[in-house]
Amino acid sequence: MTITATSTNILQDATFTWNSVPNAIGYVISRATSSGGPYTLLQSVTTTRYFDGGLSNQTYYYHVAAM
Repeated sequence: MTITATSTNILQDATFTWNSVPNAIGYVISRATSSGGPYTLLQSVTTTRYFDGGLSNQTYYYHVAAM
């Protein structure tokens, strides 16, 4: 799965999209502040787009899993 992210430092938010997975009924989004985790569940969505707002000025790592 390819994930594309865009970020606006002024607004401290990120929007990302990914390609749909055949037969997926949704996607589980998780986030961490370290590439090795731990990852925290953010939300389950049925689209291939996610907005994450109110972020601090640091690096975040995301994991998207198809359901």
